Formats: sequence, C-alpha cells, structure tokens
Amino acid sequence: MGDLFVVGGTMYPDAARFNEWRQYQKAVVLKVDLTSHAVERVIDYVSPLSVCPEHPSVVFKAGSLDRDYLYLCTQTEILVYLRNSLSLSSYVTLPIFNDLHHVMPSDTGTLLAAVTGLDMVVEFNIDGTMLNEWNVLGQDPWQRFSRDVDYRKVQSTKPRQAHPNFVFMIGADVWTTRFALRRPVNAST
Repeated sequence: MGDLFVVGGTMYPDAARFNEWRQYQKAVVLKVDLTSHAVERVIDYVSPLSVCPEHPSVVFKAGSLDRDYLYLCTQTEILVYLRNSLSLSSYVTLPIFNDLHHVMPSDTGTLLAAVTGLDMVVEFNIDGTMLNEWNVLGQDPWQRFSRDVDYRKVQSTKPRQAHPNFVFMIGADVWTTRFALRRPVNAST
C-alpha cells in the first residue's frame, strides 16, 4: 500500500474562546502508513507574521498530492513539499490570499487556489505570477474588494457570498464547490 497524509493544525489550549480565524497555533501534517497503521507527525509549520493578521490562525486546509509533490495551503500561503523527503520545494504568498481553502496543480503546470475570503478562484505560476482571477459568482473579481489592500493582514472578510471551498478540473475547465450556494460552478467561464 502507501501512505496517507492528514492535514490540519494544533489548536490553542483556549481556542474555544475565539472565532475560527484565531483557533490554531500551528499547521500540522501527519503521515499514516496504510500497511502498519503507524502515524507519524512529519510537518509542523508556523506562518511568518509578515504574511498574517494579528493573532493568526495557522492551519493547513485542503491540499493535493500529485506525483512527487504535496501541495498545501494555510490561510495566506501556498507551500509545496517534495513527497519523499517532505522538504519545502516552493513557497508562494500573495496579497490577495485571504482564507485559502484548497490548492492544486492544473493540467498545464500552473497552480489553482480557492481564495475563500475574496469569493475567488485564482490561477498562478509557482513564482507568484497571477494568470487568472475568477469571481465564483460570475462578477468582476474586484467589484467588492480593492486591489490596494493586503488581504493577508485582514482577519476576516465575512460575510461570504459564495464561499468557494474546493477546486477541481473537468477537461480544461476550472470548477469549484461553493458552500454558501450549495452547488459547484465552472469558475473559468
């Protein structure tokens, strides 16, 4: 068999007192050996304060495992690890990254991410070059938000109108689930 990676975080001891965006002190990855059922903590990660709001919640949300790479996201960052060594291979953070929920590689080698805080799905290169920004309601992506704000420093942009959670591809089209609307949408049209 193989390994299973479980992503999440370690909560603050008093986490119940805080809103969801202040509950996690450290992002964590566990590796489960599916043959022996042994569990090993393989990654502990804390985001640098330069890319977080005051009192951040640091947790890995939905990631992707593709060939030799493990793609992970915190609230404000994309981290790409080599699968075998679990050493950090690439790192991307952009001012529009607010409450990232999922990251995955596209079929063309770019990265796709659900930017839940801005109701967007974005496509970018591993060097951080933005290629596409799609509002998941079919609106102008910058109708409700300003390009001049560093959203990594904004604690919350709630309420959300769509709440994109998970990105996937059907053929060449980029799709996302939307929690608030209870149905997926082709974001790239």
